[in-house]
Amino acid sequence: MYHRIVAAKLRQAFSDINAGNWQSMVDTLAPEFTYVFHGEHALSGERHTVEAMSLWWQRVLRLFPGAGFERTSSSPAAPG
Repeated sequence: MYHRIVAAKLRQAFSDINAGNWQSMVDTLAPEFTYVFHGEHALSGERHTVEAMSLWWQRVLRLFPGAGFERTSSSPAAPG
């Protein structure tokens, strides 16, 4: 059940992001989090604050206006 709930939330988040509403994803972040975008390029790195995530999304859409994102897999772990 947990996995289905998280999967639905992820689908909605990606739908919102693709509609240009990245703020809805940022609004769901916990006070403490780690967001990693892997690679060695202008978008890679770790973010740990809501402000940093907001700035990152602004940069993504400035560099790639109209970009779309597709979720290919997820493995949410139940809280333990």
